[in-house]
Amino acid sequence: MFLLHLKPQKQAKAFYAPLKKIKNILTHRIFFLLMIVCFGSTKLLAQKYFGLNVDNDLYFGSDRYYSSGIFFEYGRALKTPNDSISNFNYVSKHWVLGQEINTPALHYTENLSKMDYPYNGWLFLGFKKEFFKSPNHGYGWGVQFGTTGAEASLAKFFQNTYHAYIINAKELTWALSIPQAFHLNSNFSFFLGKPLNKKIKVITNNSAQLGTFRTSIKSRYGLQFG
Repeated sequence: MFLLHLKPQKQAKAFYAPLKKIKNILTHRIFFLLMIVCFGSTKLLAQKYFGLNVDNDLYFGSDRYYSSGIFFEYGRALKTPNDSISNFNYVSKHWVLGQEINTPALHYTENLSKMDYPYNGWLFLGFKKEFFKSPNHGYGWGVQFGTTGAEASLAKFFQNTYHAYIINAKELTWALSIPQAFHLNSNFSFFLGKPLNKKIKVITNNSAQLGTFRTSIKSRYGLQFG
């Protein structure tokens, strides 16, 4: 039997190293939670709102594919003299300044053959207008204009700055990324609500996006109480 004897100083380092790692992880989680509480919620000012939405893989302990998203949002309702429950006419406008970052699963490697996904940044300005002729029927249209590219989208700068100064991690290589280009997207949406009783309503949000950067179709279903 072999016994390994460590000096008190080395024993202390060996004991506190895992605790330090756990402390760093908890610190990062608390930092993100505070961002959500302080900035992620929407603030209402009469018929206007502004907010900050933050998506990040590190909430779940990973960092790959859709790695990060930051969206500054502002919107306001356009009221008309005919606004009422019996003569409903609601129009709203919404703006968003956003940035999305995508990374491969092995984001520290410079070996292109091991990258299953390219790095990418998407920096854009979006506008959307929505119309409701009744509380249960509405539609909307919008446009997005922005740029891809590691440098032009500021994705490489923000991600590596965050890694270096916030979580004390290695900078990502950005060895293979989608090239810089300007893009234009258009989107359309349709809203439908079906009351089940006086307190519960089934709601659907169907949308389609067509553009040079992203083309997609999606549908959401949910229940509204109250």
